This record gives sequence, structure tokens and C-alpha cells, in this order.
Amino acid sequence: MKHHDLQNFWDHTAQAERRLWASVMYSMVHDLCSPHKNYRARQDAEGWVGPYPSADFREVASLAGLDPQATWDRMSAMAELPFEERSWVRDSAAQVKSERRKGNIDVECAA
Repeated sequence: MKHHDLQNFWDHTAQAERRLWASVMYSMVHDLCSPHKNYRARQDAEGWVGPYPSADFREVASLAGLDPQATWDRMSAMAELPFEERSWVRDSAAQVKSERRKGNIDVECAA
């Protein structure tokens, strides 16, 4: 394998790994804030955030390319709020689907 090919391989691998760990962090935010009825997922996310940034939390945040302390500060602030007061922004794709079902969006415009 040539050096250039090897460099591309490592760049793509590093990007894929970062996206993977970022999706783990996104899942935790989702479980903290989403209006789902899976209380267990929310409790697990609150426990994972915890009263201080654990070694696991710091490692996952770092692997996602995030500042662990800043990320924990924001996520712990979310976890401290009563569930009903946590902000939730629905995924735009889900909003489009919902509006289509209601007949509020022209299918051609939303595509």
C-alpha cells in the first residue's frame, strides 16, 4: 500500500470513529431530552452523565472530538432540569413526515 493510500485509509477510519462516538453522545442527549415514554433510557442517560464527568464520559466525549468538561457542563445542566423543562427540538426529517401526514406540506416541495 502506498503512503498516500495509507494516509487516506487512516483519515477515513478516524472520521468514521469520530462519527460513531458523536452518535453515542447524540443518543445520550436524545435520551435526556426526547419526549419518549422510555423512562429507563432517560434514567440511564442521567446516570451516565452523573454528578461528575466519569472516565468513560470523558473518553467518549474526547473520541467524539468534543471538550469533555464543556460537554459534561451542558449535559449535566440538562439532566438537572425537571424532564418537562428540558428543551427538545425534533429532527427536521421527522417534522417533515409529520407535516406530510397532516397534509400541511406539498410532497414535491419537501423532497
